[in-house]
Amino acid sequence: MDAHALRDHLDLTGSKKGCDQGTCGACTVLVDGRRVLACLTLAAACEGHEMTTIEGLAADGELHPMQRAFIEHDAFQCGYCTSGQIMSAVALLDEHEQALQEQLLRGPPPLGPGAPPAERLAGRQRGALDLGLAPGDEVVHRQWGRGTVATISGQGERAMAEVDFPGLGRKRLLLRYAPLTRP
Repeated sequence: MDAHALRDHLDLTGSKKGCDQGTCGACTVLVDGRRVLACLTLAAACEGHEMTTIEGLAADGELHPMQRAFIEHDAFQCGYCTSGQIMSAVALLDEHEQALQEQLLRGPPPLGPGAPPAERLAGRQRGALDLGLAPGDEVVHRQWGRGTVATISGQGERAMAEVDFPGLGRKRLLLRYAPLTRP
């Protein structure tokens, strides 16, 4: 549906007119549950199809969980393209719901050759989280060799370490996946 038709004729102003070329995503709506860029879709092409805009996500006065998540986690900047981001996120989860459910039933991926690279390098999902690192500690990275922990920031799954590697400089690593060991 043309972004102009949504905004100017139907008073659905949540979808924004951004680039008008299909690159920014501010005009994203759902047509039959799939992501569609309104600026590139003629209104006539949507006839007979179910269309959902950001205004239609809330039900019975309750925000959609994705809308609540964006608010609770301050996941927006100026807010102009937020509606498009929310619509894309909702569609992404809906489109991949079956695959996600199957993955959850299968459990974590193997740590062999088929594992995601970060987990395969770390040798386990928790990476270096359980090493109890502190600034000044010596560590060994599988690719970059020996280094010295400069700083630790964040907590839990989001803990980060800055490590100085001779000849390579300082590298910032997410400890959850960092392939670090103690010497």
